[in-house]
Amino acid sequence: MTPEEFRRDAGDFLDISDRLGDAWELKSVKNRLEEEVPFLLKRGTKVSSAEKIFSIEFHVTYHVSYQVPVLGFEAFASDGSSVRHEDVWKLLKIEEKPKDFFSVLTQMDHPALFRPIWTLHPCRTAEILESVTGNRIVAFLSAVGPSVGLSLDLAYGILRKFCTLSKSINDNSALQNHLNSFCGKTEKLVTS
Repeated sequence: MTPEEFRRDAGDFLDISDRLGDAWELKSVKNRLEEEVPFLLKRGTKVSSAEKIFSIEFHVTYHVSYQVPVLGFEAFASDGSSVRHEDVWKLLKIEEKPKDFFSVLTQMDHPALFRPIWTLHPCRTAEILESVTGNRIVAFLSAVGPSVGLSLDLAYGILRKFCTLSKSINDNSALQNHLNSFCGKTEKLVTS
């Protein structure tokens, strides 16, 4: 995945999020080289472990070295206590703890905010996404998000499919009008 493909998929993801009222935001910050660094952000998700309730702020960033999206998050305990490695591990929905904790969950510097965040390690993400033909951010979050308490509405996949289909319809049929309204488009779609 190139940075441009990440930006495109992030924009498409945000369009679907807006239609669903899912509260994702697309942020962009200039890095030290004055390049725009986009990332997706979702605030205020509540996740519970066996002992505590956490407020999670999810970030989807682009990893330049691995050339894949990365799911990161910041966790805040509702009782004001600090979040330890053990607390974060309890948030994960993984049955067996690996021998190397940091092969799954690690802290990396956020590429836009320049502060450490928890991330699911991106080393296997390319394998997950290699056969995906649609929006790779939707596919990625659908595959790995549940492991940290982030579930996408199934409508993300359905809306993406129908909105792509509506762009390929050439006539002014009732189906096109229905798909246009379903996908939030009010103008007539014309393709060649």
